[in-house]
Amino acid sequence: MHMNRASAEPATAPASQRIGLGHLGHAQKPAIKAAGRVLLPFGHGQLNVVDPEKRHAFTHLNFWACEWHGPVFSGCLASHGVPCQRMAAQMLAPYQEVPMTDAELNERHNAKMKKIKEARDKLMETKTEEKGLIVVHTGPGKGKSSSGFGMIMRCIAHGMPCGVVQFIKGNWDTGEKTFLRQNYADECEFVVSGEGFTWETQDRERDIAAAQAGWVKAKEMILKPGMQFVLLDEINIALRYDYLHIDEVVDFLLTEKPDMTHVVLTGRNAKPELIEAADLVTEMTLVKHPFKDGIRAQKGIEF
Repeated sequence: MHMNRASAEPATAPASQRIGLGHLGHAQKPAIKAAGRVLLPFGHGQLNVVDPEKRHAFTHLNFWACEWHGPVFSGCLASHGVPCQRMAAQMLAPYQEVPMTDAELNERHNAKMKKIKEARDKLMETKTEEKGLIVVHTGPGKGKSSSGFGMIMRCIAHGMPCGVVQFIKGNWDTGEKTFLRQNYADECEFVVSGEGFTWETQDRERDIAAAQAGWVKAKEMILKPGMQFVLLDEINIALRYDYLHIDEVVDFLLTEKPDMTHVVLTGRNAKPELIEAADLVTEMTLVKHPFKDGIRAQKGIEF
């Protein structure tokens, strides 16, 4: 292999010695992609070529040695002292990718979206069943109750009879309670059973009595003819402290809940038995919270 230092262009090798990627047989190309590294004789030097997805751009450079090994193109002819970057720039210049036009980008995007829609439509053809779901919102992050009340808004908008049983939060002046009682009392039944967070009541017997009274109301609401959606807000807290028996709650949901009634249960630390019984479980993950920076709970955000 000989190199003209002024032009940094490799001298043409005899045809019998030249080996380009374009000359590799069909059986050899998959080996390059699978093994990730192929080294062929290259006279006195070595040329490194990478990015298998663009290998078509290099097929007519008549490389003597090829090595797939990284996200950039580099080459070196140590015996001739040619800098890798300079050689790479000069050899690749005629083969640089031309940026796609907006029309080409739009065409490619539309073709991709068409394929996605076709696959989605095919998938949806297999989704024909409907049922009343058992939904659990749990985890240490914010948004469990907020999501549940968002579903209540949807139900009201769709004319679906719905109800809420609010455990633990008790007599908090929450925005959702005020809004629903003042504006949608006929569409959404709202029951408050708790007397406040357990560290506020400091009375386990009262907490147990309140939780059990709430569970009685919850079962009545779920079994009520025509009821389509029930939110059991913060019931997971009552279950966590064993104010309610998890086996009783799960058994009722699986055996007595009407087939087309949705029930959403919120609160952190959901019991494994409930998660197993549920159709849909979402865990809210805490990434960052202003409380750690000394910011108190605020209207419109927490309540």
